Amino acid sequence: MKLRPALKAILFGVTVVALLVALRWADFSTLRSVRDFAFDEFQRLAPRAYEPTPVRIVDIDERALKDLGQWPWPRTLVAKLSSRLNELGAAVVAFDVLFAEPDRLSPKNIMAEQDSVDPAIIAGLRDNDAVLAAQFALQPIVLGFATNVDSKVMPKVKAGFAFTGESPLLAPPPLAGATPPLPVLEDAAAGIGDISMNAAADSTVVRTISLFRSDGKQLYPSLVMEALRVAQGASTYIIANAPEREGSIATVRVGDVEVPTTSAGELQIYTSPERVDRYVSASDVLSGDEAILRPLIEGNIVLVGTSSAGLLDIRTTTLGQNVPGVSLHAQAIEQILTKNFLNRPDWADGLEILAVALLGLAVVLLTALVSPWIAVTTGTAVAGAALLASWLAFRNGGLLIDPTYPVATALLSQFAVMGFRFLTTDQERRHIRKAFGQHVSPAVLARAENQPEAMLLGGVDREITLMFMDIRDFTTISEGMPPT
Repeated sequence: MKLRPALKAILFGVTVVALLVALRWADFSTLRSVRDFAFDEFQRLAPRAYEPTPVRIVDIDERALKDLGQWPWPRTLVAKLSSRLNELGAAVVAFDVLFAEPDRLSPKNIMAEQDSVDPAIIAGLRDNDAVLAAQFALQPIVLGFATNVDSKVMPKVKAGFAFTGESPLLAPPPLAGATPPLPVLEDAAAGIGDISMNAAADSTVVRTISLFRSDGKQLYPSLVMEALRVAQGASTYIIANAPEREGSIATVRVGDVEVPTTSAGELQIYTSPERVDRYVSASDVLSGDEAILRPLIEGNIVLVGTSSAGLLDIRTTTLGQNVPGVSLHAQAIEQILTKNFLNRPDWADGLEILAVALLGLAVVLLTALVSPWIAVTTGTAVAGAALLASWLAFRNGGLLIDPTYPVATALLSQFAVMGFRFLTTDQERRHIRKAFGQHVSPAVLARAENQPEAMLLGGVDREITLMFMDIRDFTTISEGMPPT
C-alpha cells in the first residue's frame, strides 16, 4: 500500500526534526558560539545601564607612565600610591597587576649583584619589597595571582569557606598552578585573588568571570570576590550548590552580598559601555588636589590596573569594545553591588531542546498539510514569536534563553518539507507527462501544461474537421487477442 504524499512529507519532516534535536543535544562548540553571539547581540541592543557605585579604577595610563616612568615602577613608588589611596579613604585597594618578582630597582638587589660588596653592607640597604609589604600591612590590600599551568606553586588563601549542600570543589575551573605575589607581599595582604580571565572559554570575548578556581582540594577566590570580602571586613564565603546538580555552585554569599552564578561558579558579565568617569589616573592620585580626589576615592573599592596598550592587558567585551582587563573586574563588582545580573538557568538547555522539538513538529505538520503560503506565513510567525520570547526574557528578567537554534530548526524543517513536497510533486508530474504523452501529440501535451485552464470541464465551442479511420476486420482480430 502506497503512503499518501502528505504522510510521506510528515515522516520526512519528523526525521529532519529528530536529527536537529540530536544535534542540539550534542551541543557542539559551533552551536555554543552561535548562541553566545546571539546573547552578545542582546547586550548590544540593551547594554547594562551605568549606575554610580562605589567602585573606582586607578589607572596606570599613558600619562602616568610618562610622568612617573616606565612600568614596573619601583616598589617604593607603589607604596607611595597605596599610602595615598589609604589617606583618601579607600575601602580596599585591589591590584590587578602581578608582583611576582623582586624589585629590580631595590638598592639591596642591585648591590647583591656585585661580588665585591660586603654582605654586611648589603644587608643594611633598603629593600623596596619590604617597604611595600610594610605599607600593605597598614591597610586593606588585595593582591592578584595569575594561573600558570607550568607552575606547581599555589597562592595562599586568606578566606574561609562554608558550604551548604554538597561540596562544590569540583565545580569551578581547575587550577593546576599559579604565579603568586612575592611571599613577603602575600603575607602582608588582606586578600589574594585570581586576576585571570576566560579560564575555560574558547573565545577572546570575555563573557564570564570565574569567581573561584579549584585544585580539587581547595577553592581559590577571584580578585572580584576578594575585593568585596575585604571591603566588607568579612572572613568567609558561604557557597550554596544547585540542588538538582551534584558538584555545582548556585549562589555565593560574602558579607551582605549574594551572587547568583553558573553551575561552575562563574558570573555572567552584563557589560555597560566604557566610561571615563570610572577612571582616575595614578598620576593624579599622587599629585592631584585632595578636595577633588577624596570624593572619588573615599569609601570606594579601588582597583589599580593599566589601560596602557604596551602592558598587554586589553580585553574584548560582549559589546565589541576593547577595554583594560581592570575595567571588567570593576564592571563585575558594579553588577554585584547593583544586583543587575544575567542568568542562564540550569533548565535552559532542556527548555531549548523541547522548543526545538515542538516548534519543528508544528512547522512540519503545517507545511505538509496546508498550502505553502499559509505554511510560510505561519512558520515565519512562529520563528518570530520564539525570537521575541527570548528577547523579552533577556530584557525583563535577565534570562539568557537561546533563540537561534529553535528558530533555525523551524525554518530548516519548513524548507526541508517544502523541498520534499516539491520534489515529490515534480516526480509525479513527470510520471504523468510520460504516460499521457503516449496518447497525445507533444503539441497538445505542451498546450495542456502551459494552459491548464483549457483542461476545465465544459470545453469550448470551435469549428473543427474530423477524419475517421478504421482497421479492416478489427473486431475479429481483437476477439482473438488478449486484452493487453
